[in-house]
Amino acid sequence: FSGDPLTDRFGMRAVTRTGGLLVLIGMSIVIFTTTPLSAISGFAITGFGCSTLVPAAYAASDAVPGWEGGMGIALLGWIMRVGLLVTSPLMGTLSDAISLRFAFVLPLTMGLVAAFIAQRYLADSSVEQLR
Repeated sequence: FSGDPLTDRFGMRAVTRTGGLLVLIGMSIVIFTTTPLSAISGFAITGFGCSTLVPAAYAASDAVPGWEGGMGIALLGWIMRVGLLVTSPLMGTLSDAISLRFAFVLPLTMGLVAAFIAQRYLADSSVEQLR
């Protein structure tokens, strides 16, 4: 409910970077604390951080210079499908091989990667200004 107003006010780069950092913070709470309430809080923070990442990815993929007719969106859709099919078994394999706590380092890392990509590659503008 707050993603679009935040993006309009602060720009896609800031909101996406903050979302990635919230994923990092939330997963750190999950990994480094031991109580169920703190884990639930960490997952909630992670979910709040993720909530703006997918819409921002779609908006950015639709604004790739030289790509018309939804090519960027189609490519992103396929990448996300492959990611969905790969990450769940990867998390299960890591948790079986090492531990569930260690497996949570994967989404923590992805939050850091999202924050880095947002800072490095996204224009400092709102979704509407990308078009």
